[in-house]
Amino acid sequence: MRILVISDTHGKNERVYDVYNKLASAGGPAARSGGLSGGFSSELSDCLFGSRPAPQPGSHRTPPVDMIVHCGDYYADAQEIRARLGIPVLAVKGNCDGCFDFEACSLLETECGDILITHGHMEDVGFSMQKLYYKALESGCIGAFFGHTHRSVFVETGGVCLLNPGSLSQPRDGSGGTFALVTTSEAGLQAKIYYYEDFMLPAAGVGSTGGGADAPDNSAADNSAAGGTASAPETPASPASPAASPVAPAVQKPKQKPKVKGGHLRSLINYSDRF
Repeated sequence: MRILVISDTHGKNERVYDVYNKLASAGGPAARSGGLSGGFSSELSDCLFGSRPAPQPGSHRTPPVDMIVHCGDYYADAQEIRARLGIPVLAVKGNCDGCFDFEACSLLETECGDILITHGHMEDVGFSMQKLYYKALESGCIGAFFGHTHRSVFVETGGVCLLNPGSLSQPRDGSGGTFALVTTSEAGLQAKIYYYEDFMLPAAGVGSTGGGADAPDNSAADNSAAGGTASAPETPASPASPAASPVAPAVQKPKQKPKVKGGHLRSLINYSDRF
């Protein structure tokens, strides 16, 4: 099964359609080696299509994904996506949908096991993923898809995969928006988180300014299989420090205000941390 996982669209679905249309036109991320001109990278092609060839541009034989999972906020966005794209959309409600029910979750049955779908606010994912982890275990699931934090993450702990695709419209992780692509099979679960801006770049050799080995990697985090370890995106180099400048500005020590002289009470006010 091939799944596009999104969350926290908050009434803005334009980027969801951008991603879907690029997948449908086989214009996904270019291979780092530049081996696939204008198509999916070999890694993504295998992830999405298994042994089947990726559809060619203009072909409408099969949708690029079997379904979309929307992890809440807004539930109405998921209904609009389902109506516009005509493919199955599994969605749950979030806090901005006015839902505060501990049972407001769904189970997605896959070849490799069930996956818990929840928004995450009732599991306090903004503080810790521990409650979510135990809820997935208690539900007999191999993993959980969630949202709420607007920050992408993909980790495996104790045999349970926890995936937050982030937000395409209102990211809070310093990115320009993220989403996830997942494939499930009897062999297990594979997933990767992608940056929207990198994903939408022209494929290598098709109007792009760079190509070959210098083509950018469009993924934010990758777990090639259940039980793997997600890799974090590289941190951009920090700008040069002031000390590296030809003339470093002098830093003046701020003048301290003189303490007010007085009797015993004034002394307590000046030197005691209890006041």
